[in-house]
Amino acid sequence: MTYKIDQFVRKISSPITVLVGDKILEFENGETLAGYVFDRKYSVAVLRAEGSAVVITLDENEQVNDTNWIGEEQQTFF
Repeated sequence: MTYKIDQFVRKISSPITVLVGDKILEFENGETLAGYVFDRKYSVAVLRAEGSAVVITLDENEQVNDTNWIGEEQQTFF
């Protein structure tokens, strides 16, 4: 399966550095990051500015299926 990052990043016009574990990915802006395909589901853990660039740290999303088929959050009753 392939995944994309949260699409709010499209609104970022500055250069973006993405930190995923020990990997560093560089993007021209949020539009290019929004189109990038990841092999795992990641969520934004930290979003900060360094100079004129935005630095985003990603963590793997362990709860990929945290919503049901109609878009509601899963509920546990026990």
